[in-house]
Amino acid sequence: MSLNKKDSNEMNETSLTHAKWPEPVHKLFKDKVPQRLEYILTTMEALEKVNELLAQIQIPTIDIPEIPENNWGDFYTNLTKECDSNVKYGWCLSACMSLPEYRRIGGTKDVQNSKDKQFLEYFEANGLSLYKNEKEYILSSSNKDWEEFYRECFESIENNMFKVCIPSLLTAIEHELKNIGQTEDIGWKLINVVRPKLEEKDETTSFDNIIGSSIVFLLKNSIFKNRPFKNSRSNLLNRNRVLHGRDNPSAWSKIDAYKLITTISALRLFSECLLERPESNNATLSKDGF
Repeated sequence: MSLNKKDSNEMNETSLTHAKWPEPVHKLFKDKVPQRLEYILTTMEALEKVNELLAQIQIPTIDIPEIPENNWGDFYTNLTKECDSNVKYGWCLSACMSLPEYRRIGGTKDVQNSKDKQFLEYFEANGLSLYKNEKEYILSSSNKDWEEFYRECFESIENNMFKVCIPSLLTAIEHELKNIGQTEDIGWKLINVVRPKLEEKDETTSFDNIIGSSIVFLLKNSIFKNRPFKNSRSNLLNRNRVLHGRDNPSAWSKIDAYKLITTISALRLFSECLLERPESNNATLSKDGF
């Protein structure tokens, strides 16, 4: 209950004259009590009517369907197909790519030119957003010597000097593999050492294993594939042809550079994952294996 100005003044006057005219407190509100009671009774009657109306309302019964459990089997099966579809054209899932976007492209037309066009657009969309993120990721996770190396590679790409950066990036892939395998082996021996760390035999329900297997596929069937030099050139870069001077540099493009960046980024991500595994023999590695 609140007091208005008149009530307050009456109380002040009463307190000042209390010695002369002592009055009970309830008399100060004698004119207000009937009004308050009438308001309370009216409110109670209104509430009773509301309750009566609520009792008449029938709430319909809603059958809520059961939410099915996540079918991870289908997820892994579809992801494997999408990775296979992209990686056979040279595009593995990198550290900075969006999984939904990578999967979307993986589900599109299974043609080299189509895949290359979509990934090129992805790299250069929103002001080269993906390219810049990959660049930052690789540079920030490199030690001083390799950071300088990669920085010059990126400068070459940004100046359209692909014939300079392609051999360098292929060399960098072997460096990243060496860090994962912690071995001095080269070529196929290096791949055989690294392969068990990237994929587990008969394991098809593991996200990192699916991604690792796709990287192994790319290494075996493209970059490190043993292919006689007399054979016609493949659409995908081959480390042996490039580094042994048997390839045609005029065929190297920005798309090839982007493909190698995604491979390096993916390998670097795996290298970091291996460092975090307590059971891994690589737990003592530091950046770039040094």
